[in-house]
Amino acid sequence: MADWVGFRPIFYITGSLLFLASLACLLFVRENFNREEAAKVPQISVLAGLRELTKTQQLTALFAVTFLLQFAMISPMTLLPLYVERLHGTAVDASFWAGFVSAVTGMSNMITSPILGRVSDKIGAHRILTFCLIGAAAMLIPQAFVQSVWQLIIVRFLMGIFMGGLLPSVNALIRYYTPDGMESRAFGFNSSTLALGNMFGALIGGTLAGFIGIEGLFIMSGILLLLNTIWVRTKLYSKPKAHA
Repeated sequence: MADWVGFRPIFYITGSLLFLASLACLLFVRENFNREEAAKVPQISVLAGLRELTKTQQLTALFAVTFLLQFAMISPMTLLPLYVERLHGTAVDASFWAGFVSAVTGMSNMITSPILGRVSDKIGAHRILTFCLIGAAAMLIPQAFVQSVWQLIIVRFLMGIFMGGLLPSVNALIRYYTPDGMESRAFGFNSSTLALGNMFGALIGGTLAGFIGIEGLFIMSGILLLLNTIWVRTKLYSKPKAHA
């Protein structure tokens, strides 16, 4: 019961932050949206919209990239706190170090995302996506061989640097290849593939961990990102933009 009570402040803080985010969106976000014009646009079903979007091979590849990316990132996360505790050697302050190990990736991600976004505008989102996929894979695999919490923190900080360019590049490319008027639908499907990656990553990662351990999950995730890189090179570099 005491452990459960310890989680309550986290739930309160998370709920408060979501409420503040909703309030900020309501008060400050404005959209130029014409209901009358939108009502005149023919509406198609969800499946028909998906079929229309998947006619563009690049979009199919990008949806797959999002799924595999989230699957590879989430699958080791189910056992990360236990891994940190084992590296730390004691349960004392294990929760703090597990949180810090997770947070440090977000810190480097936050720092590098705008930098990589600016570079992407100059050299192309395709190249940034490829570069970051290789870098993230290269930083995932060494996490299976670290010997201390600090080594894990350093490697995950470096991984966050590359992660900063992944989803922004995917989103930029989705906008680039999506036919006009279907942008919201395309981003909706991409969010669905992201959620599927989260779900299957947690389920399959937790199952596989019983056979290959979290070290095996790190290696498997790195290999998945490398395969993802090949997918990007094959599909996104070989075809020009599909629409004007």
